[in-house]
Amino acid sequence: MQAQTETRTRRRKRTSKRRTRPEIALPPRSDWRTTDVDEINRRRLRAREEQPRIRNLDPRHRIFSNFEIQSRSGMTYHVEIRDLAKRQFHSTTVDFQINGLGTCKHTEA
Repeated sequence: MQAQTETRTRRRKRTSKRRTRPEIALPPRSDWRTTDVDEINRRRLRAREEQPRIRNLDPRHRIFSNFEIQSRSGMTYHVEIRDLAKRQFHSTTVDFQINGLGTCKHTEA
């Protein structure tokens, strides 16, 4: 009986480690000298924190598809994932259209 309990405890510890995401390091908000990587990381962090609702508009394609993203504010945006390796995305958000990074928190979600 004790061996079973120990095995269960070990399994729980292992599964919790797999789900842990790496920390995203960011410079202070007051520091305006940020790199593109810093700005992309800011958007990744916001996507993790806010966890918007994501709906795949074409379920036949799990990753390279069109998605509808609903943010906490209630606004709905459309995101297209074209190529992950080359980071080719498209989004209808204002941030994506003007920031020059080729991403926004909705594409990072």
